[in-house]
Amino acid sequence: TNKKKSKRYVRFSDVKASFCIIGVQALAELNRWREVLPWVLQQYDAPEKVPARIMQMCILLYSKVEEPQMIQEAVQLWLKDSKNRTLPAYGAVAELYLLHVLIPLGQFGEAELLVQDPVSFPEGQQQGALRFISQSRGEQTDSMLHQKSAHHQEMSDNSQAGRGVLSKLTTILKAIQRTMKTVQSTLCSFWISKLVLATFLVYLLVARLDSASPNSFLWISRLLHLFRQTWNAMFAPYYLARVKQ
Repeated sequence: TNKKKSKRYVRFSDVKASFCIIGVQALAELNRWREVLPWVLQQYDAPEKVPARIMQMCILLYSKVEEPQMIQEAVQLWLKDSKNRTLPAYGAVAELYLLHVLIPLGQFGEAELLVQDPVSFPEGQQQGALRFISQSRGEQTDSMLHQKSAHHQEMSDNSQAGRGVLSKLTTILKAIQRTMKTVQSTLCSFWISKLVLATFLVYLLVARLDSASPNSFLWISRLLHLFRQTWNAMFAPYYLARVKQ
């Protein structure tokens, strides 16, 4: 009777595991991979009770979508369970956990501890696994250094580009400043020349010509008319100056 119950339980467990595998595949095909682990745990109540082959599928799935951290805690609990440590597939789960979770996450210390466990890795496999961990650590370090170097180079290029733009703007502003000074100087010399001419005319009227002489009357009238034109050209609004011209 006990043997029959045991056989029925094993058969029921196999059927349940088969249906769960189909469910995992269906969720993955529908791109609903985030729901896979919660759904599996709903079927088995705890990570420790999940069959080894389903745990392997979950590890590979979350590694494929580049989210190994989502399965890490569940696998840790599974590996620590004493019943699971007696399973023939325990080493296969441990190896997948090493390759697809710990190494990609850069957790090399925990990876070395896992390899040193004789249940996870037999003594003949430990040295090769440790060499692989050391090689992966070196590659990840080189990759990080390369990324930092590329980042610094990009920042340097952006800084040089910014200095180039600033230099061009400074050159343009200096050119505008020189142009404004030239225009200002030209306008200033124009109005100064007009003012000197007006002063000279006043000097002729007041100091050099005799206003009592009949001969100077005509010259005085002409000079007064010229003075008015000059005055209007200098100080009248622009449109009046244009009309008089």
